[in-house]
Amino acid sequence: FVVSNSLQGLAGSAILALFVVAVAILAVVISARAISDPIRTLAETSESFAAGRLSTRAAVDRRDEIGALAQAYNQMAAQLQEMIGKLEQRVADRTKYLEGQTLRLRVAAEIARDAASARSLDELLDRTAELICSRFGFYHAGIFLLDNDKVYAVLVAAPTEAGKKMIENKHRLRVGQIGIVGRVAATGE
Repeated sequence: FVVSNSLQGLAGSAILALFVVAVAILAVVISARAISDPIRTLAETSESFAAGRLSTRAAVDRRDEIGALAQAYNQMAAQLQEMIGKLEQRVADRTKYLEGQTLRLRVAAEIARDAASARSLDELLDRTAELICSRFGFYHAGIFLLDNDKVYAVLVAAPTEAGKKMIENKHRLRVGQIGIVGRVAATGE
């Protein structure tokens, strides 16, 4: 009788122990998944960002350490995206600036080439004003030279009809007078 009761108690204890172990294993599996799934999702988000999809962000739906990690990741991703955007804009601005410099150098080379073949100063100045208008897309350009006394900047070349009329009327501006031509004539800059 004692052995029989002991065996029944032992069997009950063994079943209870197996049940507790099964519940513990189930709890560990559920806990592990609750931790590993969000981390795996965060890792996939990071891989997507690294692949060039810069607008990818992690879902922040937890208030624990994993949620804090996702939030920190999103802040870092936003800062990186902003920095990359600024760098791209700087590259675009610099490229535009260099294209402008290249255009100016090309026009200067054309003017130098024409200077070598020009028969007179007037022909050279007319061609130069024409090139400046056409290459830079200006509606008007004028070339001024200082008179002998260096008191006036005299318009000597302009490719437009209005400019040609101004040349016929002997258009001139006083050196140092308010305006870009007068200031440039005065300062040489």
